[in-house]
Order: sequence, then structure tokens, then C-alpha cells
Amino acid sequence: MNATSTAGVAEGITERRHLEVLLRQTQKMESIGMLAGAQDPRRSSPRSGINCRLVGIPHPGAKMPTYLWKGSYTSDGVKGLAKEGGSKRRTAVQQMVEKAGGKVHTFYFAMGESDVYVIAEFPDAATAVAVSLAVNASGAVRLSTTPLLSPEEFDAAATKGVAYRAPGA
Repeated sequence: MNATSTAGVAEGITERRHLEVLLRQTQKMESIGMLAGAQDPRRSSPRSGINCRLVGIPHPGAKMPTYLWKGSYTSDGVKGLAKEGGSKRRTAVQQMVEKAGGKVHTFYFAMGESDVYVIAEFPDAATAVAVSLAVNASGAVRLSTTPLLSPEEFDAAATKGVAYRAPGA
């Protein structure tokens, strides 16, 4: 193994570890939000599957906006997945994202509330929403899309003044 190969392997391992930390942090943040009552199911659109919860960790070196997808397969989706296999499903998702101008950073199947987790970059929010709508329209999976923000982006948002009146106030 030469020095270039060793550096590439080390970089791949480092990126994978970061993505695993990102996924665990995202799950913790969602749990905290639910416990605190911050997640309002009325803010989620069941038709589009888009849920705009903010998570404060970006993918390192990300040049485009980064998103977390959580998907739950319907019974038809599970049948198709069992027939096609996980590797082919990952390839199909990667191809779809790349055709939209994005890049998949990680793709994991899971056991629990969600069946699949994907972290991907897209050129802009409109592209991420368009892909999410197309996936949800298939009826084979219910997908939620979560924009991931860097701590600096979150800081910038926190300093913006916003006038808000609570309902009934």
C-alpha cells in the first residue's frame, strides 16, 4: 500500500466517523426536541413529507446545502426493497441525487422509526424539495427532509430580528 492509498483510506474512515457522529447527533436533537415539545406535528406536511427541523452540524467541506433524509418504507416499498436488495437501492438513490446535481454522502438502513437515513448535498433547497416530492409521490416510501445547518449558519439566524405574534396573543 503506498502513501496515497493510505491517505485515501484514512480520509474515508475519518469522513465515515464524522457522518456516524452526525447521524447520532441528529437523532439526539430530534429526541430532545420531542421531549421539550418543540416538534409540532402541524408544522409537518404529510403530503410532501417535508419537515423542516434544524440540526446544527454540516458535512465537513460541504459546498452545497446539506440535507438529512429519513425514510419509512410502505408495504409495497418493503416488497420492492426485498426483491431489489439494499445495494441496488443505494445505487438508485445515488443516481437520482447525482442527476439532480447533488451528491450522496452516506446511506444507511436502520431498524426503528425510520428505515433509511441518507445525508446528501443539493445545489439549492428547491432541488432538494423537488427530489423529496418525487420520492414521496411514488408511494413506496414516506420521506422527511431536514436541512442541516452549520453552527455559523445557526448563529447568523439567531441574530436576525423576527417579529412574531403567537396565535391568539
